[in-house]
Amino acid sequence: MGGSQSTNITTMVNQTAAQVITQNMMNCSASSAQTQTVNITGSSIFGLSATQTASISQSCVANFQMTTDIANQIANQIQQQATSQSIALLDLVSGSKASNTVALSNMISSNVTTQLVQNAALSAIQTQSINVSGSTVADATISQSATVIQSAIMGAISNTNLATTVANNTSQSSSATQTNPLAFLTDYLTYIMIFIGIIVLAIIGGLIYVLSS
Repeated sequence: MGGSQSTNITTMVNQTAAQVITQNMMNCSASSAQTQTVNITGSSIFGLSATQTASISQSCVANFQMTTDIANQIANQIQQQATSQSIALLDLVSGSKASNTVALSNMISSNVTTQLVQNAALSAIQTQSINVSGSTVADATISQSATVIQSAIMGAISNTNLATTVANNTSQSSSATQTNPLAFLTDYLTYIMIFIGIIVLAIIGGLIYVLSS
């Protein structure tokens, strides 16, 4: 497998895993990924905007569990991405999407743990505060995106052996399948030689019988 394909697989695996995990965190019922505090005393405020584009809270991250269901979601997404990019992945070995899902899911579960995800996500969560006393604040804007959490998770996953394991299995699958593309001809020729041998033996036996008569 070429270096370019290996790089594509690595990026696809790490990115897809991070996206699925982040989406599951965003489905959590809590409302926000960052804690924002605005304390203002005495004066005027004009156009203050404190916004958060993500809907992931610290409690959602702390309660996140890397389940088999999430591993299966990642495995299915990886296979869909691979299909769209014409990457065979494990198809060359099993030929079954269900079997591939199980194989990929096991690889994911072995490398991407609850603790790994939680540590990466919690480290990305920031506490923001504005404390203003005796002044005027005009057009102040505070904003953060959940992409920082996804990037942190992707970085943590990239430090595992997940993508390498998937890439290596793909490479082995390709070489195992393509080692001897003419193997079927060898079997065919073997049968022909056996058939010819039988005919030759029959002829020799016939000649011996004729000569001895």
